[in-house]
Amino acid sequence: GKRYKLIDAGPREQVNFLHVPQLQMHMLCTGAPFALYLSFSVAKGMAIFIVKRDAYYQKQMLRFMQRFVNTFALKRTPPPPNFFFDNKSYQHFLGHTKKIARSAQL
Repeated sequence: GKRYKLIDAGPREQVNFLHVPQLQMHMLCTGAPFALYLSFSVAKGMAIFIVKRDAYYQKQMLRFMQRFVNTFALKRTPPPPNFFFDNKSYQHFLGHTKKIARSAQL
């Protein structure tokens, strides 16, 4: 059988930018002004970050979601790979995602 090895890398030093959209949507749905992002390990402790609600980011995300629905979902058309990547406003959105992750307070 397969063997698995436990690697305890420790808590993150900053918020993973891939989690920012989910955190922002949770705050939008609940009305919360901030979210707590916890990163912990079995033996090396925990880090807790405060991620603030960003209304501008949330609006942009909803616009891209609506555009996706209108362009692909309602037309039952499969999206091509990286369907928004060449869009300048989407590039700005990605940059803003990273900024939110970096600005989270420990």
